[in-house]
Amino acid sequence: MNQKEQKIVKKWSHLMYYGLLFIIMSFVQTSIAMYRFKDQPSGDITFNFFQDIFLSALFVSLFYILLLVFIIKIPRFSIQIIIHSMLLVGLWFLQDLSIFIDREASWSTYSFTESIGYTWMYSRISLLCALVIYIFLSFRLYRYYTK
Repeated sequence: MNQKEQKIVKKWSHLMYYGLLFIIMSFVQTSIAMYRFKDQPSGDITFNFFQDIFLSALFVSLFYILLLVFIIKIPRFSIQIIIHSMLLVGLWFLQDLSIFIDREASWSTYSFTESIGYTWMYSRISLLCALVIYIFLSFRLYRYYTK
């Protein structure tokens, strides 16, 4: 394998590790944030709580990986971290919001604005903790792959 091919393989494995880290962190963060709705029925009765979260983590990770291709091209790592952080909080919040709407708001009379407010109230601490952990692990991956 020549040097150019090795660089391409390294880049795609780097993206794959970021994607895998994102899926794991998405699953854990949403499980913790929305655990209080674990026993409430879903709109699709065939899925349990963790299946809903896993499927939404996979779905959201597709958007993340597509955007990650562009984020990694940013030359400064500090700017990458800022954009990563905004993207992560946004995607994780959307995932939490979809679980909240599916398991709580769809069975009640919440407006969309109230759903956003309650989702933020339930998920803000787990979002911030997951973000700190993700940034730490992201920095470790970055250091490993830039050697």
